[in-house]
Amino acid sequence: MFKKMMVPLDGSQLAEQAIPPAVTIAQATNAELVFMRVVVPLEVIAPFIEIQPAYDTALNRQEAESRDYLEQLRQKWQTPDMPIHIETRMGMVAETIVDCAAEHGVDLIVICSHGRTGLTRWVYGSVAEKVVRGAQCDTLIVRGRLRD
Repeated sequence: MFKKMMVPLDGSQLAEQAIPPAVTIAQATNAELVFMRVVVPLEVIAPFIEIQPAYDTALNRQEAESRDYLEQLRQKWQTPDMPIHIETRMGMVAETIVDCAAEHGVDLIVICSHGRTGLTRWVYGSVAEKVVRGAQCDTLIVRGRLRD
């Protein structure tokens, strides 16, 4: 049914709650997994700041930390019969997830929702909702649960 699945991760334990259901589905369908993380460039966060040398250093560090993070998760979850690829991209989060899924020919995106509501959701938006609306493949939203 599914040949390639993607799990977008943001470095939080909450986002990682999408991994177990993704692994279960991947094992049941013999699918490959892609763990991916989006690095948001500083110009998206603060477009008027011009500090190029420090910016380049910070961006390179963020990309390296993202790759290391994804590599640790790959080592934890990968099995000989379930390959996991890692992908780090730069850009706007939801749009970059959708683009990456299309480029990889992903059949299913498994993403965790942070469960924001009210004003917080209005201010920050819902990445999961934007992914569902923009993705050309199926999307499974895992409801994130904060642990005590």
